[in-house]
Amino acid sequence: MNYFGIDFLIVYAFLAITLVIGIRAGKGIKDIREYALGNKIYGVAILVFTFLATNIGGGSTLNAASDVFANGIIGAIASFGVTIQILLFAIFIVPHIKHFTTYLTIGDVMGSLYGKYSQILTGILGTLYSFYMIGMQLFVLGIICKSLLGVHTNWGVMVGGLLLTTYSAYGGIKAVTATDIFQFLVLFIVIPLIAGIALNKAGGLQAVFTQIPATKLEVFTHKKFSFYSSLFLIWSVLPLGLISPPIFQRLLMAKQPEQLRQQYFILAGLDPLIRVTIMIIGLAGLVLYPQIQSADVMPHIIKELLPIGLKGFAIAGVLAIVISTADSYLHTAGLLLVHDIIKPIIGRKQIFINELKWAQYRGLLTNP
Repeated sequence: MNYFGIDFLIVYAFLAITLVIGIRAGKGIKDIREYALGNKIYGVAILVFTFLATNIGGGSTLNAASDVFANGIIGAIASFGVTIQILLFAIFIVPHIKHFTTYLTIGDVMGSLYGKYSQILTGILGTLYSFYMIGMQLFVLGIICKSLLGVHTNWGVMVGGLLLTTYSAYGGIKAVTATDIFQFLVLFIVIPLIAGIALNKAGGLQAVFTQIPATKLEVFTHKKFSFYSSLFLIWSVLPLGLISPPIFQRLLMAKQPEQLRQQYFILAGLDPLIRVTIMIIGLAGLVLYPQIQSADVMPHIIKELLPIGLKGFAIAGVLAIVISTADSYLHTAGLLLVHDIIKPIIGRKQIFINELKWAQYRGLLTNP
C-alpha cells in the first residue's frame, strides 16, 4: 500500500484543509451564544449547506445505495418521505420558531415550556443521542478507511475523531459551519461524479432500467411494501427533525422565520435530487456488479471505476459525508451537556461557571 500515492495525498489535503478552515473560522469566540449559534450571522445559502451536510450521514448514504441495490427502487421512493417532512416543517413548524429566538438549545426551549427538569432531561437524552450518532459515524468512518484506503479501522476512527474534536470543540458552530460548507461542496460534486461514471459504464440510464431484474422495479407488489410504506409514513408525517439536537440547532441559527422558511423550501428541492442520485448509484452497481454484497456497492464502484486522482477525490467526498455529520453532533453534545445539564444543576447551588470554556474543554477531553 503506497501511503504517499496521489489518492492518499488528496485525502491528506482534504483533512488538512478541513482542520485549517475549522480552526480559523472558530477564532475569537467570545461567549456561549456565539459558540452555540454564531450570533445568527448566516444567510439562507449557508444554512442550507450546513443543514444538508449535517443531515446527510455517512451510514445513511451508503445504506441508501445498498438498499436500492438489494431491494430495488422502493427503498429510494420510501426515503422521499423525508422531503415531505421538510415541506411540512416549512409550513407548520417554522412559523413558531419566532417564539424561541433567544434560546440556545433544544433543552432551552423545553425548559421554557415545561420547566428546568424538562431542560435537564432533554439535555441528558440529547447528549446520549448525540454520542450514539457520533459513535455510529466514526464506526462508518473506520469502515470507509479500511475498505477504500486499506487503513486499519482503529486508526481511521482515532484520527477522524481527533480531527473533528479539535476544531468543533475549539470553534463551536462557526468552525462546524465553515467546515460543513467546504465538506458539502466536496460531497455535492462527488456523489454526482460517482453516479455519472457508474451510469456511463453501465451504458446509460435506459440501459440500466432495461437490464435490472423486474423485481427491482416493483413498488406496490413488492414483498416488503408494508415495511417501506410504514417507513414512508414515519419519515413524512413524524417531525423527527425536532428530536435531532444539531438539526434543531439549525432552526435556532436563523435570523428570522422568513429566512428559515426559504431555507426549508430550498432543501425540499435539493433533497430529492440527492436521493435520486444515490438511487442511480445503487442501480448502476446492480447492473455492473450483481454478485457483490449490497453493502459494498459504493466502495466497489469507487475502487473499480474511478481513475487515480478522481478516486482520491471521491474518497475525500465520502469522508466529508461522515465528518460533516459527526462534528455537528459532537458540538451539540458538548453544548447540551454544559448548558442544559451541568449549568441548571449546579446553578441551584448558586455555583456559576464559564459556559464557553466548559463547552470547549469538554469537547477536547471527550474524544470518541
